[in-house]
Amino acid sequence: MTTQKVYVHIQGATKGTLFYSASFTDGTEASISTSTDATGVAQSLGDWGGQEGFTITHGLCTAATVPNYCRILSRDGVTKGIIPIATTGKVDTMMALPKPVQVQQGDLLRVLTTA
Repeated sequence: MTTQKVYVHIQGATKGTLFYSASFTDGTEASISTSTDATGVAQSLGDWGGQEGFTITHGLCTAATVPNYCRILSRDGVTKGIIPIATTGKVDTMMALPKPVQVQQGDLLRVLTTA
């Protein structure tokens, strides 16, 4: 199994842009937390944005090879939204989500990559 660095940028109607980054083992879906550079401590999406009702309007998930997906998973196990994906360096503009997603406590950003 190989690993690769994944980057996720999300933007909301309030609070501006949030940056996530982590190394992922290919073939394994995992949660990604905020970058400590941005928030001081790594936090899940729901821990950071759920406190004040953050609404995601734009996003982009990139990896060395195109990630399979980046999804917003509710605490109930339901996919609430999908973040657009691309190869790192090929696309650098966040894209609008088809429908804004209201973040709640317990929500997670989940990513799956393959080599």
